[in-house]
Amino acid sequence: MGMWISYYNAYQDKVREQEAFLPLEKSNARILLIAGDKDEAWPSTYSVRKMEAYLAGVKYEKEMKAVIYKNVSHLTGMMPNRKREKLLYRLLPFVGLMYKSFGKHQQECLAAVEDAEKTIIEWINYEED
Repeated sequence: MGMWISYYNAYQDKVREQEAFLPLEKSNARILLIAGDKDEAWPSTYSVRKMEAYLAGVKYEKEMKAVIYKNVSHLTGMMPNRKREKLLYRLLPFVGLMYKSFGKHQQECLAAVEDAEKTIIEWINYEED
């Protein structure tokens, strides 16, 4: 929870938050944002919503997608190489216990990891017509 509090406190200074904001519109790339709404490491849902609103405000022309998983912790969107990292995937239920929300909503969190992996791979493999 310590990291989350540090981030939360940093986000209270709106001037510094604005100064730290990356000009995402300069990327000229499709943008995929993923968060769990019970993230205990940092306020990821707030950040995803803030970036989503920013991109809408600058009328970003490339595709942007925000996915926020309900009752899901910080590990969402973590996508190591499944073949190379077999041990990590087997240990994920135990690693996740560092986060209270993962322990409380373990099945939802594990399902979100699977879904996020699929979503990320589909996003990366996208080809324009």
